[in-house]
Amino acid sequence: MNIETKFDACAAGTQGLTHDGIELIAQGLGALDPLARTCDTIGTILADLVKVGDRATVERARKLSARLAEIEPSITMIGQVKAGKTSLVNAMVGMPDLLPSDVNPWTSVVTSLHLDPSMHTAQNSARFEFFDRMDWDRLVIGGGRIGELAQRAGTTSELEQVTKQVAELQEKSRKRLGNKFELLLGQEHDYGYFDRDLIERYICLGDDFENDIETSKDRGRFADITKAAHIYMHNPATPTKLCIRDTPGVNDTFLVREQVTMKAIRGSQVCVVVLAAHQALSSVDLALVRMISNLQSRDVIIFVNRIDELADPASQVPEIRNSIVATLQAHKGPEDAEIIFGSAQWANHLLNDSLMGLGPDSAEALLAYTQYEFENLPKGLNERQIVWHLSGLAALHRAVADRVQEGAGHVAVSAVGRSARNLLNGIKLTNVNAETQGEDAPRLQVDADLAAEEFAKIEAESLQALEEGLQQLHGDFVERIERVHESYLDRATAALIHHLDTSPEGTAWHYDPTGLRMLLRSSYRTFAKRSKDLIKDVFSAAVEENADFFERTFSMPAESFDVEAPDALAAPEPVVLGKTIALDLESNWWASWWQKQTGAKSQTQKFSELISAETQPMLQALREDYAEHIRSDAQALLNEFLAEQQQMLEALTRPADIPAEGAQTSIRQSKLLARLKVVDRSLERLDDILAEAAE
Repeated sequence: MNIETKFDACAAGTQGLTHDGIELIAQGLGALDPLARTCDTIGTILADLVKVGDRATVERARKLSARLAEIEPSITMIGQVKAGKTSLVNAMVGMPDLLPSDVNPWTSVVTSLHLDPSMHTAQNSARFEFFDRMDWDRLVIGGGRIGELAQRAGTTSELEQVTKQVAELQEKSRKRLGNKFELLLGQEHDYGYFDRDLIERYICLGDDFENDIETSKDRGRFADITKAAHIYMHNPATPTKLCIRDTPGVNDTFLVREQVTMKAIRGSQVCVVVLAAHQALSSVDLALVRMISNLQSRDVIIFVNRIDELADPASQVPEIRNSIVATLQAHKGPEDAEIIFGSAQWANHLLNDSLMGLGPDSAEALLAYTQYEFENLPKGLNERQIVWHLSGLAALHRAVADRVQEGAGHVAVSAVGRSARNLLNGIKLTNVNAETQGEDAPRLQVDADLAAEEFAKIEAESLQALEEGLQQLHGDFVERIERVHESYLDRATAALIHHLDTSPEGTAWHYDPTGLRMLLRSSYRTFAKRSKDLIKDVFSAAVEENADFFERTFSMPAESFDVEAPDALAAPEPVVLGKTIALDLESNWWASWWQKQTGAKSQTQKFSELISAETQPMLQALREDYAEHIRSDAQALLNEFLAEQQQMLEALTRPADIPAEGAQTSIRQSKLLARLKVVDRSLERLDDILAEAAE
């Protein structure tokens, strides 16, 4: 690890974030204010508990505070190379010159901008992760995903071409990094600052860098081997923490970008698809459609960028919108995804206070679009606010904020709120019982060991019910997707035989894999829903069992056990189904594969083997990776809930938490009453928050 620190205003990279920019961004992201207020309220409640609680309470409250502080909904930007994603990201954070957008990098770097309104500018930092040896070898030795595909299909010429390209890439990397090349793999570099020059050093790699005399020593130096970049910044324009991920385009030679982009999408709650207005959803963008087809429509926003390049926005924007909708329908994409039109160039010129520097074509397009949209603009806007709305940034920020507020942000904050509520009810329960006990007596006259033993049985039964139920659902799911896969191969093979019987020899043939993806997606979502229902039932049963246990063991009325079961976490969307396979490649590569096959029997057998090998990894990911994610999340939630109840059990059976020996009973009672007052006040506030969130 290499750590470098540097503190000055310019290097901190905040020179582009002006007061005016903050106000413009707040027009849309201000929709996150309710979420921010909820976080603050829950944080205050947990801080109060730290002040009045016993050791166990303080430890639990601090853990919940840490979880609350870690909530960071993420938005992933995807699109084709040069669609203007990076320029749009710069405009979204209010810093037009932050990320370099004037180069065409090949590198598979996902750049995550971590926005935090609470941190100080002096805490700005950056971290860059490099490929490890396994990642690099897979690219260099196997030629990435395309090399794997070509090798599987036995297309020697294509494999040789990919190998040659990778060798050239490796040679450039060694030349640029010298003897440090091998040592850097698997490492990361950390900096106590960031600026444009630093970022360019790790994420930009253009073909002309070697001839750039002024910057060739630094610009793009580590880009070949950089796997991910993280920029941490103070950003007062957003009410809550946010992470905006800028991904490379997906249409690269080795399909490396596709894989890292899918991973980024899976880890995000909102996906913004950035399209260029002059080629919105052309045939080369079908890889994007495949990716977003596996997301819920609510989680997808389509931003059509570069409308400043349109000759007549007034007539072309409706045409482009209709074309996008038709393409999504034809390829089974998210038909209800929100579509926003705009121009990152207009937004960034506005943020830089350089609108007068717009080129004549862009300025004319802005004027024409103003006339087209004028009736739809909010009333009372000044000129700068009008341009901001026309750029699409106000609508984009609002769309993102609404989805975070109602989706991921709400779920994460409500989960912490419910855990805090359970903690408060546990404290109330134990302290109310303590009021009836003598100073030197146990909380209640029960056998602590027997109580712990009985609770352990309840705990084991709950965990067993969850595990057995999920195993049954998983078995059914695996059986179903294997039937789907086998049926698809049978239909495809039958269609191939028919083609061979009815078409001239050597005619290329294509079989659409959309049906397979749709059936697998449907099967997975059915499994995810059934798993969520099972988890809910097991958790509800655990709450009832625990309520009955505490009532029997401590002679408590059932209504005093006011505890809520945690909600099951959302299952990850099956973005792996968007992975490019051989059947998606309608190109010379596919045609050349057919030309190599001779004889109907050979073609049929080779096709079946190839497609089976291509699609099996998707099945494996669904039945192992995705299913395991659901199971491990559910187990972690149940274990956490049961740990909370065990903590309450221990609090009820240990000696009362009273002042030092010899203190007056009145002092002890006063302490308990003060604690209960804090708990009651906090419970009332939390109930209001959770009720409002539920609405």
